[in-house]
Amino acid sequence: MSDRNATTSSGGFRRVLDAETTADARLAAGHEEAAAIRQRARAEARAIAARADRRLQALHADMQEDIGRAKARMVQAFEAARRDLSAPPDEARVQVAAKHLARRLAGIDSS
Repeated sequence: MSDRNATTSSGGFRRVLDAETTADARLAAGHEEAAAIRQRARAEARAIAARADRRLQALHADMQEDIGRAKARMVQAFEAARRDLSAPPDEARVQVAAKHLARRLAGIDSS
């Protein structure tokens, strides 16, 4: 009987060792899978960040273009106003403005 117990005990020990080996292999595979998932997640996060950066750069470039166009319009408006102010006044417009002012001062025109 002692041979049988030794064999059974030895077989049980072998099963325990096999189970531990299997568990170690599964654990190692789980670690590898987790590392691969982390690596893919980091790569995806970098790709998202790169897309966001490109979009921000494009938005900034568009804003700079808009600012440039607005500055050009302001310069044109300033130059036009400066030309108008340096030109001799239009006598007809001066007469109309004077009549309008006189009517307002006299209380005839309330506009």
